[in-house]
Amino acid sequence: MESDRPARCGGADRRQGRWRQAMAQDPTLPPKSGASAGGAHPAVVKPPLMTALYQTGRAVDAAVNAAFAPIGLSASQWAVLRLIDEQPGIAGAEIARRSDVSPAAVTTMLDRLQSAGLVERQSQPRGRIVGAFLTEHGRHRMGEGDAIAHEVERELTRPLGREGLTRVLDDLNSFVSTLNSRDKKEP
Repeated sequence: MESDRPARCGGADRRQGRWRQAMAQDPTLPPKSGASAGGAHPAVVKPPLMTALYQTGRAVDAAVNAAFAPIGLSASQWAVLRLIDEQPGIAGAEIARRSDVSPAAVTTMLDRLQSAGLVERQSQPRGRIVGAFLTEHGRHRMGEGDAIAHEVERELTRPLGREGLTRVLDDLNSFVSTLNSRDKKEP
């Protein structure tokens, strides 16, 4: 069965490859207690921050997709509806660039959204570009998705309080800045 999750491409593949590599055994990390002696590679501790971020991302994806299921959307489909609402007439290639997914995955998703009556596509006056527009039904469904997303976020952030949320967001933004500056340094 085909997934509604778009495939990653480009820079995301490089980051994901580095992520997998970091999550694999790293000889610079200290061995776990009770590691075997001798010539065998000792078991290593996975990086705790990256492990926590990875597990958090998976848990958030699962929770959001489960919350969207009753309205017949995936989180990815809702995100595409949001992009179309922000820029009516947006081309599939632009959605792909902004979402960091392949154009083929976006085309498949737009086909499904169009079949569901949430999106319509129209040829633009110039060139071969086909723009995507929300239908009334799509706008309504997006609004339902907005309410669901806000509820999931409230549930997720409630234990943090305002100061805790600010601290977490600042830390996450710092991680992104650090990794983005590292990406720019690599060939």
